[in-house]
Amino acid sequence: MINLRDLTIEELKDFKNTGKTVAFFYVNSNGAVVIRNPKDYIPKMIDIAGGKYAFADLKTDQTASSIQITMEEFFATAVDADYLIYNGS
Repeated sequence: MINLRDLTIEELKDFKNTGKTVAFFYVNSNGAVVIRNPKDYIPKMIDIAGGKYAFADLKTDQTASSIQITMEEFFATAVDADYLIYNGS
């Protein structure tokens, strides 16, 4: 297994895409799901690491780094994701 923490971005430039999809999200205090804007750095990092951001095809005119979506929208997309990453602390 590759330890991504020890790699630099330059070393990842030829990293092969695995085709695995990743849903990166959290649930806010109102119960809504918050995802990263597909143009944000988190989806780019997922891509560099060889994955595909599950919400990459989301059409949005928002410029904020985080986008609030309904639970139904989240489940409709994330149901087929290979990995779910909950952004919590």
